[in-house]
Amino acid sequence: VNPNGSTDSDKNNGQKVSNLSALAILENLMVQSIPYLFQYHNRNNSARPILPDGFAQDLALLSAEVVEDGIFDFMMCSTSGSASRSNSPSSLQQTSSVASRLLEVTLQLFSSDASNYHIIESNYHILDSFLLCYPALQDTHLKNLTLKTLEYVCTGLSGKMPPNPVRILGETFISILNCLLEGAENMAQMCSFRSADLRYLFSTDMDSVTSMLLRAASDLLQSMEKFIEHDDSISEVLLDAGMLTEKLDTLLDRIRPAIDSLDDNLPTVEAKVLDTVVSYYCRILALIAPRSRSMSVDANQFNVDNLLLLSIRSLGSTPCRQALEILEKLLMMPHECVLDDLKVVFQLLQEFAHTEQGDRQ
Repeated sequence: VNPNGSTDSDKNNGQKVSNLSALAILENLMVQSIPYLFQYHNRNNSARPILPDGFAQDLALLSAEVVEDGIFDFMMCSTSGSASRSNSPSSLQQTSSVASRLLEVTLQLFSSDASNYHIIESNYHILDSFLLCYPALQDTHLKNLTLKTLEYVCTGLSGKMPPNPVRILGETFISILNCLLEGAENMAQMCSFRSADLRYLFSTDMDSVTSMLLRAASDLLQSMEKFIEHDDSISEVLLDAGMLTEKLDTLLDRIRPAIDSLDDNLPTVEAKVLDTVVSYYCRILALIAPRSRSMSVDANQFNVDNLLLLSIRSLGSTPCRQALEILEKLLMMPHECVLDDLKVVFQLLQEFAHTEQGDRQ
């Protein structure tokens, strides 16, 4: 690969990449510079990730776990007085620099010829890999460059927008939310620690994990909102990826017990994380749920209603308000599910009436 981002094959074929063996070097550099890919290769005997065939969900979850593992590895090193050289600031800066240059070259190749995106991603999944590792990226420039490359692919490529990066974006976003919910559960368990020093150490590092994952989720959420505003068909990609079916089911499996465990004696950070996670998901739900009605796309209506009910009944003001706005939008759309929506409204009115009556007594 030349400094300007072209390959030697470009000299003979205009701006179109044809020398895939040169791109194999980029893939090797990518693996060495991205922590989660390095871990994936170690766990799978150097096998290459096969993103289109169903492994994206596992890889996205692994990426968020890298954040947690990194924090707790550092915590254990700090208590033992040792530190890993590979996690030193100079080492992290060097790998981030390599990764940034790699992504800059990839973006230049994408912009030089629209077909380069399909050639590169179908063989090496460079952008997909950076998206999947987004939660674990520590360098701000690299994170911004990843989103810039994604934005170009979703809004700047000629022809039909490729669905895979949006699907990967959704996978990573949901994986972050699941890890945040799991982290909130761990925060609650912290109260059972006998040692005050251990409680403090655990809570401090959990705060670091939570802050990093919340920032990553917010970044990806804003990108999805921007892309949907630019092209509403992106909602279809997220719907096809299961955002209103299995992904919602998985989130609810964590949200329900998290709500049940809320207690005045538990750390308030748990409730704040839960509110934020549901609020982030509701922002996407507000954009894609009406689209699912207009297109008659499959959705788990029972769980959509359950999430709205839980948000209104049990969570803070932000997710409560968002859930009410979503319910209002859905009620305004002619659809066979409107009767189910009305049942939610009647159920809420009945519960609030009983609550008010109990307060008067």
